[in-house]
Amino acid sequence: MAKFRKFKKGENLPKVAIDMVDSVKGWEYENGYCEAYVKDKGEKPEDWIVVIPGGAYKVGAKYMTWHTNPQGNVVGRCNWTKNALYQTILAIKKGEETPRDPNYQT
Repeated sequence: MAKFRKFKKGENLPKVAIDMVDSVKGWEYENGYCEAYVKDKGEKPEDWIVVIPGGAYKVGAKYMTWHTNPQGNVVGRCNWTKNALYQTILAIKKGEETPRDPNYQT
């Protein structure tokens, strides 16, 4: 099974990753990404984890992490701290349920 690796920061995301976030209107709130992770050749939406700045509609959230869950749905998780963000990314990489941020404010 392929592992996620960090996508080179500063490079443009490929269309498949952009379309994954766009499919749930994730770019409605922010235009850029903070970081991204890819596995294999990144040809399918499930090969991507994309973190955008801000928490979309969640008050005060610093990050929104978009990915495809095991059921094939694009889902997001808001995080208020860097530590919670990395716990979310780690859970996604392991195929686990993403934890709620203990700093959840809304």
